[in-house]
Amino acid sequence: MKPSNTIDILYDANCRFLTRTTQFLKRRDHRNRVHLVNMAARKFDAGNFDRSQCELTAGIYARMPDGTLITGLDAFRELGSAVGLRPLILLTQLPVIKSLLNMGYGFLAKSLLRNRRPASQKTGARAIVITTTTPDSVIRTSS
Repeated sequence: MKPSNTIDILYDANCRFLTRTTQFLKRRDHRNRVHLVNMAARKFDAGNFDRSQCELTAGIYARMPDGTLITGLDAFRELGSAVGLRPLILLTQLPVIKSLLNMGYGFLAKSLLRNRRPASQKTGARAIVITTTTPDSVIRTSS
């Protein structure tokens, strides 16, 4: 059972970037305020967070100790504060830095989501190899 003052971080363990980021936060969590929730785990139930699985995987979410679900840079700010990065977090509140980070987060979230799609949903060149019983093999590429 987790303590009642923890923040749940929802992350996709299939995403290397998110896994590294959450591990970094967890290493800095000397007061045990962060609880990692792997959305790729079989036992994960998105219904516990009142969101769909697709919605949760489209960005970063954190559930605060009072049950409030926050997303995006607000989630990062809360998590950073919880693990002792408060001075750095205060810098992210400056108007110019905040605007740049919001744009960067939007780009990063879309990029990570695109890279997590199953291979069948990605576009790109595919090679189709057809082998015949004759010594000549036919290789066709299609896009």
